[in-house]
Amino acid sequence: MSAAESSLDFDAYWRAWLASRLAEMREKAAARARQQQEEEQEQQEEGEF
Repeated sequence: MSAAESSLDFDAYWRAWLASRLAEMREKAAARARQQQEEEQEQQEEGEF
């Protein structure tokens, strides 16, 4: 394998790793946002009574 080929492999690996990390972060952020939204909704419902 030439140096160019191995750097391409590394680039593909790096991009795949980065994409998976970004997807994880997005999922966590979405879960946090949902949880926060639910908490705010509960507080609003409590305030109505």
